[in-house]
Amino acid sequence: MCQILEATFGNVDCFLSQPKWQKTLEATILCSPHLTDRSEATVTLYMILARAPSLFRRVTNVVRQPDSRPQDQLVNCLRDLIDRLSKWRFRWEKDLANDSDPESGSGLSSADSVRRQYLLTRRLTYLALAYRFLCAIESTLGALAERNALEAASDIALVSQTHDLDTVSGLGLRLADKVAQSIQGTAADWSYSMSLRTSSNSQTIDAATFSSWCALLGREV
Repeated sequence: MCQILEATFGNVDCFLSQPKWQKTLEATILCSPHLTDRSEATVTLYMILARAPSLFRRVTNVVRQPDSRPQDQLVNCLRDLIDRLSKWRFRWEKDLANDSDPESGSGLSSADSVRRQYLLTRRLTYLALAYRFLCAIESTLGALAERNALEAASDIALVSQTHDLDTVSGLGLRLADKVAQSIQGTAADWSYSMSLRTSSNSQTIDAATFSSWCALLGREV
């Protein structure tokens, strides 16, 4: 997962999105009653998230060097990423919400609880990012995408309020909380920039507004 995070915040592609590496990841899946780094739920989420860095980089390039041509393909790719994240939740939500230990029936083990929270939070983090990046290049869907990004950020904030970020189980929340705060903290600026975009018939968000958000997020542009 560190390769995906480094690529996301370094504004570069992630090699794990390449077909041969996707197949390699898929081949590492091991059937187990517990959540591990090689569980199907974990690996399939990694496979989805590996697609994100290259899409975010492409959005960054479009915003920094506006192109009057429609970005339909990139918009569709972002929507596909969002759809995959939604389908992953639908596929695994019931299993990840199961409070019983598959062997003892006495409740999830500590390791399983940490892994479950990590997976759900990481999905939510990239969902928020995907919606914000979609808003950056799509004026028609921009308002809805921004509302969805803010909704995801609010969900992250709610999770953060119920967990100690300094504990082992809270480690995965630190990044999520940073993403949530960056989206919420720039909501007013984005709303104003979106209104200017509408009046000027521009497809992309203002480059300065976008760069300010990335700076707050700690992401290269």
